[in-house]
Amino acid sequence: VRRFYGFLFSPSITTVVPASAREPSQIAFLGITASDLYVAGVGNIENAVITYEVRDSLGVPIDRSRRAYATFSLVFFPNSYVGGGTPPTVIPGADSTDDSGKLRASLVSGTQAGVIQLVAQIILPSGKVILSQPVKVSVHAGFPDQNHFTLMPSRFVFPGIDAFTQVGFTVAVGDKYSNPVQAGTAVYFHSQAGIMQTGTTGGLASYTDATGLGKATLFTVNPRPVAV
Repeated sequence: VRRFYGFLFSPSITTVVPASAREPSQIAFLGITASDLYVAGVGNIENAVITYEVRDSLGVPIDRSRRAYATFSLVFFPNSYVGGGTPPTVIPGADSTDDSGKLRASLVSGTQAGVIQLVAQIILPSGKVILSQPVKVSVHAGFPDQNHFTLMPSRFVFPGIDAFTQVGFTVAVGDKYSNPVQAGTAVYFHSQAGIMQTGTTGGLASYTDATGLGKATLFTVNPRPVAV
């Protein structure tokens, strides 16, 4: 199969694509390995790789003979209610196209939650500036925070100990940025009376789900509570 770019005329007429049409003209976004990052240190995804492709005016990836140099600009919009911490970074800050016209940048989360916006930029020798469309990535789910921890019983009043009642408890766990903690955060339940479910016993989970909720059950059996 042979491919050409241009118009097909009679053999006596030849149309050649000008060299200027093969210069870098656009930066196309190809994909990202993860659109959600987590606050550094919580044990989840902290890194995402973004891949771009530099194309000429015909929509064809540039080759090694027209290698382009790009810089990456990162803008971070942190949670405005919580200060401190370190912002995310982009590594490397610049890159040149490979033999197939691709660029790659790696986003690394810090200890702040918020939204990352990344833009790739190429400045041609002529002074023309080529920009990619912004790529947005969220950083969330930090460590559990005492001020965002809520215990919710299914009932406050129940029959006596001898009735063997099961009382359900739900916890809502958030980080200091008011985001749910990452799914699978362990919550340990205990009680000075009865038997309290822990771990994954009985089919319930004392590990948080994607909404930051975890559950456990209290069995109202011995030991009995101390009378007040």
